Amino acid sequence: MKRAEVSPQTQFDLMLTTPLAQAATIRILPGETVGGDWNVHEHSDQWCFVLAGRGRITVGGEVQELSPGDLLVIEKGEWHELVCLDDEPFDTLNFYAPPEF
Repeated sequence: MKRAEVSPQTQFDLMLTTPLAQAATIRILPGETVGGDWNVHEHSDQWCFVLAGRGRITVGGEVQELSPGDLLVIEKGEWHELVCLDDEPFDTLNFYAPPEF
């Protein structure tokens, strides 16, 4: 068994890894963007659960706004970008299957 506290503090924090998956938090500060058309995971799906704040995600050109409680999957091969839309940090919990990092 492995255990970690989910408490986003940095832009990217890899928390746990097994042979089949990884968990990480992403914190995006107000006015910041993470990713872009270069951000592609060729071999892993990324499951993204919004913990706090409001954000916008672009996946392969499709744009959606996100808020706490939203869950989405970015399938392998899809480029993606996250933007903080709030005055508070935009925090997500992410799972990569299989491991990406």
